[in-house]
Amino acid sequence: MQLMYPSAVDRHRIIQQLLKAERRTSRLISHQQGRFRQEALARRTLVSQATISNLENLTKKPVRRAELLKVVSCGLEMPQDTIDPILWLFDGCPLNADEIRGYVRGYLPEAQPRIYDAGALRAQVLKLLEEVRKSHFESGNAQDAKIQIFSQEQRVEGETAVYDMEQRPGRQRFITEYPPYLFLGTEFVTRDPHRVSSDDVRQTLLSIHEQRIETLHHNLKEYGGCAIFCKTSLQQYFRDHASTAAELAPLQDQITRCISLLESYEYFEIGLADVTPDLELDIKSSEQAMLQGAVGYCFARDRTRQSWGPYYIRWFDEASVLSFFLAFERAWDAIPTPDRTKEAVIRWLRELLNTGA
Repeated sequence: MQLMYPSAVDRHRIIQQLLKAERRTSRLISHQQGRFRQEALARRTLVSQATISNLENLTKKPVRRAELLKVVSCGLEMPQDTIDPILWLFDGCPLNADEIRGYVRGYLPEAQPRIYDAGALRAQVLKLLEEVRKSHFESGNAQDAKIQIFSQEQRVEGETAVYDMEQRPGRQRFITEYPPYLFLGTEFVTRDPHRVSSDDVRQTLLSIHEQRIETLHHNLKEYGGCAIFCKTSLQQYFRDHASTAAELAPLQDQITRCISLLESYEYFEIGLADVTPDLELDIKSSEQAMLQGAVGYCFARDRTRQSWGPYYIRWFDEASVLSFFLAFERAWDAIPTPDRTKEAVIRWLRELLNTGA
């Protein structure tokens, strides 16, 4: 069965979030916090507290499927429609008949092996994550966010923060009106429309940008990735600049590079939406998110628009990042299948290029 994400890092990070949330709210174990709740769950499950800790940090230390099964069944008595998607995330296989007899029948006597498709399991995973997100706000109190703001004058610091985020293991997601300037290569620095203050700053930005491009290729190969662009904006730009080669060339180059990335990396995908948010979003797995608060560097933009507000806003608290993550996944699922299937998107992008030839 097709996995939700190609890399275990991304899938196991979701398992961590689901297990932590279930342990925090479980009616079956003590209401003490932190390590003591882990110990209570370990005693109930008859595994070590270190095993519980490892399960909640799967991206750092792996565990066996049998250990995970003990915790979600004997320890937490999760329903089958929660256990099956968790096991699918773990290694691609929901509960089998032997596992149901050995682990689940004690508290779910009617449980039977179920047949799923990947789409149904993905929908259930997102539903479970939405419940986790809501649990952060269920008290009715405001949720404190952990953010870092970079001003227009902190471009080097902002780009460095983005690069640091992108170096983390995991799948990368973009949602932008046009292909991001990262897909353009080094031209964004050498032809910067926002006026770099000095040659030294330009050289620093160029170095960071080159490292980000290298990291992008590594990430797409290792973890995959996906991007959402605005289909109608791309079409409109080509219509408006069909007779202006100088204005059309940079966007043509970006689209050519998008096609190359799609063809080069099996797990890179592009979705073509009718609309995208005004602010540009860059998410690394479900750990961090960067929101660009000013007009970005894509040369397809209207350069008469003024840059204002923060340059970047970095989010790294679980509730905020999970909200961005789920918003992206919902936006992805809302795109019609022909507009997010690799072969169809490549064909559409080539046709778009031909309109400006």
